[in-house]
Amino acid sequence: MSRLLSTCVAAAASLLALSAAAKTPATEDLVRARNLVFGAEHVNQRTAQVDSGKVIFSWLTNATLAASVKGHIILLDTFVHRAETVPGRTPFVVEDLVSLAPEMIFIGHGHGDHADNAAWLGGKLGIPIFASAETCADLKTLDLPALISSAALPAGTTLDCRNVTSFGSHPGAEILKLTALEPVASITALRRSRGMTFSALTPMSNSQRAVGPVSPKKPESITRPATLPGLRSAMMAAMAAP
Repeated sequence: MSRLLSTCVAAAASLLALSAAAKTPATEDLVRARNLVFGAEHVNQRTAQVDSGKVIFSWLTNATLAASVKGHIILLDTFVHRAETVPGRTPFVVEDLVSLAPEMIFIGHGHGDHADNAAWLGGKLGIPIFASAETCADLKTLDLPALISSAALPAGTTLDCRNVTSFGSHPGAEILKLTALEPVASITALRRSRGMTFSALTPMSNSQRAVGPVSPKKPESITRPATLPGLRSAMMAAMAAP
């Protein structure tokens, strides 16, 4: 009986090893993007999996951060200064956020310096966006149609923007629990005077302390195609022009 059990355990271990070995290697672009944002020391160079034992925050620009929550990649705001078509004042361009392959987006509020690019990223990647009802309405009725009419997104693109708080909700009136990252992390969301606050709690042992913030590392040389015009950024620039 014990020999049979040992044989079964050995067979199961072999199958697991074969399964891991057979996993399709990640694309070079995915590995590059995650190395750039989270640091190569935290990224599996074959699968592009970010360390599942850590929580890593990487500051991108303004209020925008990328986070790896035990290997799950999310974006906190989506604004990126993208006047350049190749990395310049920031060591990456907005297409790098596509290459990063995030699973979801959380938006603090709908101003351009927070929510610009959200509709484009959400529509292009087909990932959910969590924001206030007002911000979701703007992304769906203003940004998405403009992106489709400019051919930045194909006709028929839809946006999965999920209302976290209701229209006209007062600060602190709604405190909600989001299950999007469970069981890895529990997220509490509430509305404040100028937008949303998201607070995440993840079980973590002393050997799995969070790492961060990590600033993206400037690449030696990266060539990128011309970037999309930032819809809200362009509007703000036009308003500021004499």
